[in-house]
Parts: sequence; C-alpha cells; structure tokens
Amino acid sequence: MKKYIYTLAAATLFLVSCKSVDKMVEQGKYDEAIIFAADKMEGEENKKTKYVMGLEEAFAKSTKKDLDRIQFLSSQEKEENWSRIYFTFEKIKRRQERITPLLPLVSKDGYKAEFQFVKVNERMKNAADGASAYYYNKSLDLMVPARKGDKLAARSAVQNLEKIEYFYSDYRDKKQLLDEAYFLGTTRVLVKMKNEAHVIMPQSFEQEVLGISVRDLNSRWTEYFLEQANGVPIDVIAELQVTDIAVSPNSEFVNHYRETKDITEEQVQTDSQGRILKDSLGNDIKVFTNKTLTAHVTEVRRNKEAMVRGQLLFTDKLTNEHMYSRPIQVEAAFDEWFCTYNGDRRALSRKTRNRISPSYNVGFPSDFDLTMEAAATLKDEMKRELRRQTL
Repeated sequence: MKKYIYTLAAATLFLVSCKSVDKMVEQGKYDEAIIFAADKMEGEENKKTKYVMGLEEAFAKSTKKDLDRIQFLSSQEKEENWSRIYFTFEKIKRRQERITPLLPLVSKDGYKAEFQFVKVNERMKNAADGASAYYYNKSLDLMVPARKGDKLAARSAVQNLEKIEYFYSDYRDKKQLLDEAYFLGTTRVLVKMKNEAHVIMPQSFEQEVLGISVRDLNSRWTEYFLEQANGVPIDVIAELQVTDIAVSPNSEFVNHYRETKDITEEQVQTDSQGRILKDSLGNDIKVFTNKTLTAHVTEVRRNKEAMVRGQLLFTDKLTNEHMYSRPIQVEAAFDEWFCTYNGDRRALSRKTRNRISPSYNVGFPSDFDLTMEAAATLKDEMKRELRRQTL
C-alpha cells in the first residue's frame, strides 16, 4: 500500500511539473519555461521527454518573438532603437548560452531536440556601434547649452555618455567629454555664516558651526565648500544668518517637604540582661510594634537655556537672486532635578529615591558652555537642511 502511495505521489508530481512547463509556454513565459526545464534536466542522465520537448518549444518561440521585435525596430529606422536592438540580441545570446551545455539534448525515450541558433556577435557589434554613435551625438548636442551654463543639459549629457560604457569602455573622446560634462553639471555651494544678532559672537561659535565635513554633504551633482578655492567657480551661496542669541538667567526652584511611612517592626524580646526569652517550645519570643518613619526632603530644580535663531539663505551667486530660505531655531537646555534628605531613607517614596543625587554641588553651566552646546546643535540642523536641498 505504501509503495502504491509513493508511486502515485511521484506520478502526480511529474504531471504537475510537466504541466507547469506547458502552462508557461501557453502563457508566453518562454524564458521562465526554459530556465525551469533546463534546471530540471541539468546533471540528469535520463532526461524526461516532456522537459526536452518543452525546452525545445519554448526556445523556438522565444527566439522567434525576439527576432520579430528586432525586425520591427529595424524597420522604424530610428537611431534611438539601436540600444533596444542590442539588448534583444543580448537576450538571445544569453538564452543560447544557457542551453549550450545541455547539447546534444536527447530524452530517455530517444527524442532529440533541435535548436536553431542565431549568429549574434556581428549583429550585436553593429547595434553597439549604432547605439554608441546615437548617445555620443546626442551628448554633443547637449554640450552646446551646457557650455552656456545649462546644468540640466550637462547632466543629461553625462547620462548619455555613461550609457556608452555598456557598449564600449573607450569610445572616441568620451572620457574627456564626460569629465567636462560632470564639471559643468555640478553645482558648487559656498557655506558661510553671518552674525546679525545684537550680541558679540564668540569666535569659537563660528568655528564650531562651520566645523562640518563637506564630504558628508557632497552628492553626485552638488559640491560644498567652506572657503573659496582658486579656479573653482561658486554657483550658490548658502549663508547661515544668525539673528538672535539669548541665554536665560540661572533659575533655581527649592521645595521642602516631609515624607513618612508607617511600618510594623518585628523584634525579639529579651530580659534585663539582654538574653533572648524563649516560649515553652523553645522558640524565640517576638513582639510587633508599629512605627512611623520620617524623612525631611529638599527638592531642587535648576534650569538654564540658550537659544539661537536665524535663517539659512540660498542665493544664486551669478544673479544675486534669493533661491530659498528656511528659518532655523535651536535650543540647548540645562535641566537638573534632584533631592537631598535628612532622616530615615526608608520613609522616602520611590519617586524621591530616584531623584536622590549628589550633583547639587556641581552648579550651573556658564553662558559660554551652553552657547557652544547650542552651536553644536545648530551645526547638525544646518547639515540636515543642506542635505535636503536639490541644487
């Protein structure tokens, strides 16, 4: 009985697998069918006829479909079709290379599959030449407005020149054109800071804010500078204008209160000489007494804040037009909340115990220290905003 079940299960699996290949072919999923059938037969000496025939049919239909597409694209006589023609030939080539290791393909029943291979190498080269020439000439056309300051045209030229890399690593003067197009398409931003607040700003404040790594900010089409470099044209000025710096006075709130807790204590009873009294069974005699524990608490809350307000302004250096601005405000806060006590610690609530700290003797931070903390936060906020901009 078990043997019959195993045989039936194997037969069912075989039918499902074969029907899967047929189903894929019927649905036009030729390459999927080829991969499935080839995987099933790879390394097998006794290849099943259904897989051999399925692979043969899928290969023939997929090749015909691709050749028909190539014929249609060629008939349009459009230069932009050369890359599509190339990639279709490449698809045919990969398919042929996939089944070549299986040849000659003969099933265990003696059925021999026939495959009509297409000679693609020369035709791929012709398509590669046509596609490369198309992208190269398109790039040359784009370089005309790019050299007049059109950065989008320069970036499009880069994209077209990079497509040639798929066909040829070295093509005419592509490398020189690519370098030029990259240079023309890149927006260079000079980051500055200006103090417009009615206070004297510490020199170290500006050093902290502008102590950013431009490598973290640079992207494909944007390059940042902290100072003007010789021979490098600046396109945009990103100026952080600080309009207000304020530090609050030291603020300290002190609150005194008492906490109590009623407990029951267990004590061993002793005689006048301090000896433990025993009951008739020899156990220690214990007494229970009610007791109220007390602790006097001093609660201290200290607060001090520094605030910096301003705006990040982007200006086109050539036209002096404002491109974009965003207000920025950051704060640095010193907030300390702690307690001290006299009395029995057991009387303290959990909330009070968590605030017990010896830090009360540390004191307030200086105005300078808190301002520098705000400067570090301002630097991070400015970096986030610079990253958000697409220039």
